[in-house]
Amino acid sequence: MKIHKLILTFLKKLWEREDKEININDTLVDNKPLLVDMSMLQESDEEDRINNAIRASKTPLRDTLQLLWESDEKEIKMNTTWTNESQCKLILDGVEGWNNWRRKNPKVKVNLEGADLRGANLEGAELGKAKLSRACLRGANLREAKLGEADLGEADLSDANLQRAWVQKGSLHNAKFYRANLNEANLSGSIITGADLRNTNLRDADLRDADLSDASCSDADLSGALLTGADLSRAALYEANLRKANFYGADLSNASLAGACFIEANLHEANLHETNCYRTDFSYANLTSANLQNAVLVETNLEQAILTNSKIYGLSAWALKGAPKAQSSLIITPNEEAAITVDDLKLAQFIYMLLNNENVRNVIDTITSKAVLILGRFTPDRKNVLDLIRQELNKYNYVPILFDFANTQNQTLLETVLTLAGMSRFIIADVTDATMVREELRSIVEKYPSKPIQPILLHTEKEYVTLLEISIGFKSLLKIYTYKDQDEVVSNLEQNIIHPAEAWIEAREGQMLGTFKTAREIELERENEALKKKLEEKEEQ
Repeated sequence: MKIHKLILTFLKKLWEREDKEININDTLVDNKPLLVDMSMLQESDEEDRINNAIRASKTPLRDTLQLLWESDEKEIKMNTTWTNESQCKLILDGVEGWNNWRRKNPKVKVNLEGADLRGANLEGAELGKAKLSRACLRGANLREAKLGEADLGEADLSDANLQRAWVQKGSLHNAKFYRANLNEANLSGSIITGADLRNTNLRDADLRDADLSDASCSDADLSGALLTGADLSRAALYEANLRKANFYGADLSNASLAGACFIEANLHEANLHETNCYRTDFSYANLTSANLQNAVLVETNLEQAILTNSKIYGLSAWALKGAPKAQSSLIITPNEEAAITVDDLKLAQFIYMLLNNENVRNVIDTITSKAVLILGRFTPDRKNVLDLIRQELNKYNYVPILFDFANTQNQTLLETVLTLAGMSRFIIADVTDATMVREELRSIVEKYPSKPIQPILLHTEKEYVTLLEISIGFKSLLKIYTYKDQDEVVSNLEQNIIHPAEAWIEAREGQMLGTFKTAREIELERENEALKKKLEEKEEQ
C-alpha cells in the first residue's frame, strides 16, 4: 500500500471512529503538540496496524492529520490550519520557539484572526502570509517582523512598533496604525486602503506602489518616505510631514493636503488633480510635469518650487506665497485640447479666460481703451469734485476708476495704484491738498512713461516743486489745469482735461508709427478740422 493510499484509509478510519465530520480545530493536549509513532505507518503496514496507531496515540486528530500531511508529498484537500487558540498560545510562549516551528512546518497556514496579542513581544517573528485580520496588536513589538503578504485587514496596531518590519504586499485595508512606529518599514505593494495612519511614524518607509487610497494620514510623519507609484487618491494628509518624500508618479488626486509640508519633496509626474492645497508648503519641491488640474492653491507656498511642464488647467490659485524657481511651459489647456503654454502661474488663469471667454476679452478691451484712473483725497470737499469728474467721464464713454489716497498706509495698496495705472488709458490726479498723490505720481511716471497724467489744482493752492521737477524729466506729466470751482471743472473737462490727454496719446502713437508729430501739432490739426467743419455747416445753411 502506497503512503498516500494509507493516509486515505487512515482518514476513513478516523471518520468512522468519530462518526462525524473530522474537526481539525480541536485543542492541543496539555497545550502542546504531540507526536505520532510514524513507524506504525510504514508502507508495509496492514490496515489493522492503522487501528493500533489510532488506539495507541493520545494525539488529537488535528495533530495526527498534520503529521500525515507532512509525510505525504501530495496535497490533502482539507483545512490543515492550526487552531487560532493553539497558535496564539504558541507564539506568546516566545518568538524563538515560534520561528523554529514555522521553519519546520512551512506549509502550515497561520491563523491568528481576531487574536488578542496586545503588548506582545513579537520582534523578528516569522509571520509571512499569516492571517491576522481583526487581530488586536495594540502596543505590540513587531520590530523587524516578517509579515510579507500577511492579512492585517482591520487589525488594530495602534501604538505598535513595526520599525524595519517587512510587510511587503500585505493586506492592511482599514487597519489602525494610530501613533504606530513604522520607521523604515517595507510596505511596498501593500493594500492600505482606508487605514488609520494618523500621527504615525513612517519616516524613510518604503511605500512604493502601495495603495493608500482613502487612508487617513493626518499629522503623520512620512519625511524621506519612498512613495513612487503609490496611490494616495482621496487620502487625508492634513498637516502631514512629507519633507523630502519621493512621490514620483504617485496618484494624489482628490487628496486633502491642507497644511501639509512637501518641502524638497519629489512630485515629478505626480497626479494632484483636484487636490486641496490650502496653505500647503511646496517650497523647494519638484513638481515637474505634475498634474495640477482643478487643484486649489490658496496661500500655498511655492518658494523655489519647480513647476516646469506642469498641467494647470482649471487651477484655482489665490494669494500664492514665494517665487517659484522655474515655471516655464505651464499647460493651461485640458488634455483633449491642443496644448497652450505660459510661463507664469499667476497669469495662467487670466490668460486662459482671456482665450476662452468672450466677455472677459470685452472687459479687457474696455479697460485698456476706456479706463481712466482718478487719484485724489476723498475729503468731503474734494469728493464732490472727483464725483463730478467721474460722472462727466461716463458721458464721454470712459470707465472711471477712483482711488482714495486718504487711507493708504501700506506698500500693498500703493502697488495697487501702479497696477491700476498700467491698466488705464490716462490718469487724472487731483493734487489739491494731497501730498501723497504728488509723491506717488513720480512712481507712476517712472513705471509707465507712456501713460499721460493730467494734474488738476484748485486755484487757491500753489503748484508744488515736486510736480515741476517731474514735468521736466517726464513729458507724460501734462500741464496742470487750475480751476476755480467744481462747475468750472465740469464745463471745461473736455477741453482742458480730456483733449490734452488724448492728444498726447495720439502723438505718442504717431511717433511709434513714424509720423513724429508733437501733441501740439495734433491739437492744431484737430482745431483746424473743427473750424473746417463749422465753415462747411455754415455754407450748407
